[in-house]
Amino acid sequence: MVASSSSPSSSSSTSPVLSSAHRRRLADVERDVAGYCNPCDDDSTSDDDDDHGHGAGAPGIKALFFVARRSKPPRASVVDQAWVRNAVACLLFLTVVVGLLSSHHRGGGGGGGRRLVRRVDAGESEVTRWREENLTAVARRPPETPITNIWMKPDSEDYTKCIERPKNRYRTNNATAGYIIVDANGGLNQMRMGASYYRAFARTLKKAKVVKFTHTDSRIVNNGLPPSIQRLRCRANYEALKYKQEIEELGNTLVDRLRNGSNHYIALHLRYEKDMLSFTGCSHNLTHQEAEELREMRLNVRHWKEKDIDSKERRIQGGCPMTPREAALFLKAMGYPSSTKIYIVAGEIYGGHSMDVLKAEYPNIYTHSSLATVNELESLKLYQNRLAAVDYNVALQSDVFVYTYDGNMARAVQGHRKYEGFRKTINPDRQKLVDLIDKLDQGTINWDEFEIEVKTHHENRLGGPYQRLSGRSPRHEEYFYANPLPGCLCRRNTSL
Repeated sequence: MVASSSSPSSSSSTSPVLSSAHRRRLADVERDVAGYCNPCDDDSTSDDDDDHGHGAGAPGIKALFFVARRSKPPRASVVDQAWVRNAVACLLFLTVVVGLLSSHHRGGGGGGGRRLVRRVDAGESEVTRWREENLTAVARRPPETPITNIWMKPDSEDYTKCIERPKNRYRTNNATAGYIIVDANGGLNQMRMGASYYRAFARTLKKAKVVKFTHTDSRIVNNGLPPSIQRLRCRANYEALKYKQEIEELGNTLVDRLRNGSNHYIALHLRYEKDMLSFTGCSHNLTHQEAEELREMRLNVRHWKEKDIDSKERRIQGGCPMTPREAALFLKAMGYPSSTKIYIVAGEIYGGHSMDVLKAEYPNIYTHSSLATVNELESLKLYQNRLAAVDYNVALQSDVFVYTYDGNMARAVQGHRKYEGFRKTINPDRQKLVDLIDKLDQGTINWDEFEIEVKTHHENRLGGPYQRLSGRSPRHEEYFYANPLPGCLCRRNTSL
């Protein structure tokens, strides 16, 4: 930010330009100070100022020297007289220089937006130097909008992806060992996880030709596998497995439309769909007719084990998907303004007026149907899994991902976001949140208290790193693809 009188000209704000007049003035100052303020040697006892090279340049100083000589006692030695003359001259000269520079600064100095910065460099000669900082270019530069805390990623604690193959397992050519066709069942993310797992035992399948499974489900083997197999699973799921080009491109297009240059957006996985509400037995804020419709659906699906569910008790326990109103209150308490863009990652939201409160508080709400054109959706609209894949892509790239209920989509996206550098992923504590919202509705707490409680309780639920722990069974432990740490993430300069 500083430039000496000998610096080359530059228009950059980090290397300010000195005018030619200023360069001469500063050079003269440094030369004069050096001449008048240096201690006298044994050979510099002459009273003639021309010996210092300034005889014609400082007539006022000569007069001051004459006064100093006349005021000295007659018995003073020649050396003492020279020392006093130089000391007085140095002080008076510095006073004149400071006055000139001060008046120059007040008058503008030939360039608007400039200021003088005095800096003393501690060197062998302890010479005072003057430097000028040009602030004009900085003033013209448009201010950059800071990234506020609500959009910042959590601290990665120096964790990063580490899925490299062992050095003795790198391919020496592009030849392949064939391919597998996986006909996976279930929803999009069950299919995705299944395909990734099948790739992990391809070597065994190739050797034996047939592999018999007595039972499989989406919780298959989270822990206890060799590190090389865990890394292979991540390479298959996060690197090798890709959606069709048209799905990837449409997802990227929707992201560009949401950002509109540089804007942030939230992907909200609002799992308030008819089948999920019926399965969980949750009917809070729904009409009696809507609640009855959910109950009948639950009774008619044979493989759903629970039939009689207490909706109020299930909600208090945190077992219900958050309602759109609860999601709106949560986002507002977390500090997201009403202008925030929200992309709904879900199917059709159930309930005639369920979205009213959310839309009133956050009017900039979008879905793939509202962002994409009819032509763009033409080849996908008949396939729910393809539309879900578009949503997956948009959710993965979002600045913030919020999921209101655990499920395969929520687990898959949050794990992928951890793998991609711990992108901010908020996991609301539904049990705590329901309790706070009920207190707010009852008037037991006010909004300020509600906001403080919500923020404080969710400080460590923002998608930062933590170790996945083993449980007594796969059903009771965290899903590998929801948190690939340990397995595919490790600290820099360390290995698995």
